Amino acid sequence: MADGVYSEVDVVVVGAGFGGMYMLHRLRGLGMTAKVFEAGSGVGGTWFWNRYPGARVDIQSLEYSFSFDEKLEREWRWSERYAPQAELLDYANHVADRYDLRRDIQLDTRVNAAHFDETANRWTVTTDRGDTVSARHVVMATGCLSIPQAPKFPGLESFKGKWYHTGQWPHEKVDFTGDKPGCALLRFLGRLEPFKADIGTGEVDRLLTLAALGFGNWRSGRHVFTHSLNSSSALEC
Repeated sequence: MADGVYSEVDVVVVGAGFGGMYMLHRLRGLGMTAKVFEAGSGVGGTWFWNRYPGARVDIQSLEYSFSFDEKLEREWRWSERYAPQAELLDYANHVADRYDLRRDIQLDTRVNAAHFDETANRWTVTTDRGDTVSARHVVMATGCLSIPQAPKFPGLESFKGKWYHTGQWPHEKVDFTGDKPGCALLRFLGRLEPFKADIGTGEVDRLLTLAALGFGNWRSGRHVFTHSLNSSSALEC
């Protein structure tokens, strides 16, 4: 769809994460026309936006997979029991390509408004790129935590140094050489090379979740978790 175009579909879906992609696939199967709008420049939802070092799924990879197609389940092989962000994003892109979902997904587009006309019994959806779409239904597949919240620390607005939000992590590599962490509470610090010596390997292990520790190889069933989580030490800064 080109910018500023008017169109009519059965359903507008907002968000091209796992939920939005599956919704598009199901709507096609029901014979309905649909258009998906995604604010990011790629599919994947939370796994597109959250790229901070150490990001990974907190349930077993097999349980996080789509189960609507046995062929998809058989052809995709997870490398870890708890898949890291990059592999989850690869999986999302594989699904988008395998089912030709991209032709009905418009990226880099935010929905500005959705107004319901009770007389016509239809929604009018407008975007920041000038699109206007008339639809019978609107499905919000944006997720419950899709809007990043910056911590309300006093002085943050006037802070002159660098700071990063895990939900808005830069897509390019961030160089932390020469920087010092303010607190060892955040689990991803242990994934940043310049900080490993400052925090200590043992402390990093206690801060990471079971998944981030690589809780065994899911194919062999071997467990490698050897450190007990200690809440008091994890809160020390």
